[in-house]
Amino acid sequence: MHLLLYCDGSVRRGSRGGIGVVVADGDTGLPIRRFGEPLDTPQSSNTAEYFALLRGLQECLRLGATSVEVYLDSELVRQQVLGNWECNYDHLRALRDRARELLQQFQSWSLERVESRFNPMAHALAAAATEQNRKRFRQHPRKRNEHKTTSTGGETTMILVVTHPELLEADVYPVRLDAVEPVQGNFGEQLRWRFTVTDGKHKGATLSAWSNLSAATNSKTLRWASVLAGEQFAAGDVVNFDQLVGRQARAVVDVRTGGDGRQYNRVTDLLPLRKQQADDDPFLED
Repeated sequence: MHLLLYCDGSVRRGSRGGIGVVVADGDTGLPIRRFGEPLDTPQSSNTAEYFALLRGLQECLRLGATSVEVYLDSELVRQQVLGNWECNYDHLRALRDRARELLQQFQSWSLERVESRFNPMAHALAAAATEQNRKRFRQHPRKRNEHKTTSTGGETTMILVVTHPELLEADVYPVRLDAVEPVQGNFGEQLRWRFTVTDGKHKGATLSAWSNLSAATNSKTLRWASVLAGEQFAAGDVVNFDQLVGRQARAVVDVRTGGDGRQYNRVTDLLPLRKQQADDDPFLED
């Protein structure tokens, strides 16, 4: 599978920085995975760019890509990875070497520089993650799940930040479709898809996703139905959603933060199950 990777890193004063990653289908150019992530420790602009590249390459490998075209706006990162520029700092050399290790796992790859104005989605995601990071550490200096005990007037108060136990990490999960049902949403009638994770440490976890009730061949609803059916639906075909229940696929799951600060999972796309690989496949996961 051939994928396009657009990545960008961002650092602002008062923030630890953030990254933006967009993975697109190599044939259609349509995004299949996009996210922004705040960085946990203070970074320079160069290290943020490296982390964006590493995170994007990891995501492409997780999606099953065998070749990748990478577009980033850091000429320094590009030239260092290609071996045309020297790395004068140990931490940059370590990041460069890790990027090379990941690239070697693809059958073919390329690195191209593109200005931020021609990479708006990854740039915007990185900027949003950076701003989220800045606000988080300004308003909530303590990490999630960390508790604090204080004493006032002889009384002890314990504060505990509670997280949702069913929150899944951003990843690709094997799932089974349990139900498809029409619901009335904010944008009119929609379809609600219910999935169950079928393997891994989150086996049994449930996921919900929504799509517009559209019969257009390029709509999310028809793309997902085609993935589950194992065939591409064309104009004039009739889709029986009841027959899709019980079918399996891979769900691309992201972690989002709501307006109230709580995190939740969102299924951003469905992918076909991987084909069985030979035991000697060098890309087979351990």
